Amino acid sequence: MTKIMIMKQADIDVIKANAGAYLSHFSEKDSRWLEESLGHSPFEKTRYDFPELDLYMPDDVEHRELTDKQNVHEVYSKLKFLSPSQASDERLWAGLCMGPFWKYTAYRWNIDSGATVCQHYFFGYSARRSLTRNAACRLWRTGQLTYDPERQDPFELTDFVCENSRFIVDVLERNVSDSVPLMRDFLGACLDLKKAGYELDTTAIRELQKYTDILGGVCVLDYMPAGYLYGKIIEKGKSIMAQSTPESTMEEETLQEM
Repeated sequence: MTKIMIMKQADIDVIKANAGAYLSHFSEKDSRWLEESLGHSPFEKTRYDFPELDLYMPDDVEHRELTDKQNVHEVYSKLKFLSPSQASDERLWAGLCMGPFWKYTAYRWNIDSGATVCQHYFFGYSARRSLTRNAACRLWRTGQLTYDPERQDPFELTDFVCENSRFIVDVLERNVSDSVPLMRDFLGACLDLKKAGYELDTTAIRELQKYTDILGGVCVLDYMPAGYLYGKIIEKGKSIMAQSTPESTMEEETLQEM
């Protein structure tokens, strides 16, 4: 089995600083141009085996974001062994995007500027935001924050988040994403509201996430009793529903049981 290859930080810095000049290369079918342009290989071998990944990239999908669910399943399942520390290393994800994820990154994202090169092949933002913008890391990070082994379907929360690509941005880039248990409580409440009949669109999700940020400003959510955030989100969700749909057709009995 081949080993995971990371990219040397010095070479990452060079390409990011000159991303606009290198832009035309990112439409090539592979990244063999790197060694010629840099004068050496930018990759270093790690001690970790690289599993065979079967990324979902059908040609007939109109909206490429619809492939996120399958690819989060695939990437997180096979790279679950990565620690949070390893997964926050730009060299790892740059190595994957400039290597085995080369075709996928161009498939999933519109690479049309130096800024999009930095954003999707490397870390182009703050630490937290970059984890959900880099093309490869985004798949792993979504799985890491949503995979729940205690559920009958461990990927149930994952599938909910992947219903809309804006959910990944609006939820996984917020402060609560620093805590996997809190993320599971938040998403679990949102999913249960949806199961009760509430149509959770991006506006509603954003409102609930802003409310979570407010809660985090008045108390330390990590130290609150188990289920505290879940209950607060259910309560706030009911309030939003009452304001937006006075004559709700939701399953009120189900909501009352929450």
